[in-house]
Amino acid sequence: MKQQGPLNDRWICLIAPQHPVTSTVVKFEKDPSAPPQLFFACPCIAHKWTGDSWNLGYSEAACAEDGSVGLAFLDSRTDRNARRMLVYDKDKRPILQVEIGVDCNDIKLDEESEDGALVSTADGSWRLTLLGEENRIRFLTQVALARAAAWSSAYHPPIIQELTLGEGDPAGGSDVATVRFQGWLEEAGRRGSQGVSFDANLQPPEPPMEVSLSDARWIR
Repeated sequence: MKQQGPLNDRWICLIAPQHPVTSTVVKFEKDPSAPPQLFFACPCIAHKWTGDSWNLGYSEAACAEDGSVGLAFLDSRTDRNARRMLVYDKDKRPILQVEIGVDCNDIKLDEESEDGALVSTADGSWRLTLLGEENRIRFLTQVALARAAAWSSAYHPPIIQELTLGEGDPAGGSDVATVRFQGWLEEAGRRGSQGVSFDANLQPPEPPMEVSLSDARWIR
């Protein structure tokens, strides 16, 4: 959804479980010989925080001429419901690998960069530059989908992920947001997937929808 008008211009992505919802989530061990499932891939530039500055997280010989390396969202090695983010060099050697969970602070929008995201790991902090607005939005959407897939319960709250940070005062209280949205169902047996779209008003002539933030009216 995008807030418009006098409100802060920012995007959020809401993911709801498939209906009807059951109380059972199937977990199983993945066949280690099966190839990983790819959800999304794009180039990026990865910098690591070294204590006083951001520095390239790999040698110049390991990346393309523009400094970029590969980034991909894959399924987990052991759990089909979980996903991992992999950053790798031009020789397919891993630079950064993160199992994506429900924690909303380990991967988030970089407020100081137009095309950046911040990644926190036990090994330190990384800044990923996604090389374009479209790649950044698709990347952060994949983060939201991966969080939805990571819930161990069939019932989970909406996943809220900022895609673009705007200017001005944050929206809240009795403000009214003018939004465009799209809702879709999960595919059967694939948590966090984008299945059949059940409603949308992304393009004219469909009018935007007004939502009062004070009465918690959300699309569900």
